[in-house]
Amino acid sequence: MAGSHGAEHWTPADGTRHPAAGEPTAAERAERDRLRAEAEALVAGVPGAWIEPKTFGFAVPSRTVPADERAELHARVDALMAAQAPHWRRRTGHHIVEYAFRAEGKDTALAWLRAHTGATAVLFAGDDVTDEDALGSLGPGDVGVRVGPGPTSASVRVAGIPELAQMLVRLAHERTRTRE
Repeated sequence: MAGSHGAEHWTPADGTRHPAAGEPTAAERAERDRLRAEAEALVAGVPGAWIEPKTFGFAVPSRTVPADERAELHARVDALMAAQAPHWRRRTGHHIVEYAFRAEGKDTALAWLRAHTGATAVLFAGDDVTDEDALGSLGPGDVGVRVGPGPTSASVRVAGIPELAQMLVRLAHERTRTRE
């Protein structure tokens, strides 16, 4: 399993956690915690706003924030980060902005999972901008699936989760049939 956009990996067999480039240093944790506290203070008065702690940074989800207040919410935190941590990576997704002091993307996670499992082919499905790192890293014999609208480098597109489920069932049946 991989998390933090590829910066963390877990091995299910023994539950071992493997940060891609090591644990955060004391200085990185201190900077993360200070910036997260400042971001929390900036969003404190916005209805539905909160800061989501992350191992290597934090996120500003805005799905529960009134639509007319989302841009201002993100602008406040963007200004903080531009002034105090311009070296941090900024990622946007569906009603979320994430900030991290690590640069790994989901392509890093995919490469680790492929190597760790010995996979000869990968199927990756995603519905957000942050999934494009992984979709763009797929090679011949791999399958990338974009769930929903939006620009993509995926080779397959499905309208939503029900269509993805149908596609996976068809794929499983095809694989079973070819092994018989």
